[in-house]
Amino acid sequence: GVKVEEEEDGKAGQRREREKGREEEGEEMCGETQTEEADASETDVCDLDTLRGVIQEIINDSVLLEASRIVSDFRALLEQRTFYRASAGVAHAKVLAKIGSALNKPNAQTAVRSRMTLAFMRRFPLEKIPLLGGKMGSQMADVAVGPSPS
Repeated sequence: GVKVEEEEDGKAGQRREREKGREEEGEEMCGETQTEEADASETDVCDLDTLRGVIQEIINDSVLLEASRIVSDFRALLEQRTFYRASAGVAHAKVLAKIGSALNKPNAQTAVRSRMTLAFMRRFPLEKIPLLGGKMGSQMADVAVGPSPS
């Protein structure tokens, strides 16, 4: 089966709740509270920006879904022909796909949606991210949170 990361980071969830409340109150989702005197062109731009974001998210999710189907079919074919099982990760970035692949071994698939990247990455210490292990990861962690007490 394919596991799609669905956790929301706190800020995104809070933003969605605010937007939901604004919709219920008749306010615009992408800006400050709109008044009746608001310029119609500002409202149109606001709506257009919101629409562009929604469309881009739909496109990203559609591409990820199709890529997940292709990878799933490939994994099934691999097992059928060679009796080998494989894990796979599907994401918009190679490092995310690699981490996703390692997450659900030995025979599973993880898809990481673009909007879930931060929530997904928060699970892992910096040193566990490919190319950031060892000294480089330690130095970056020191910069991010300060040096560890020694």
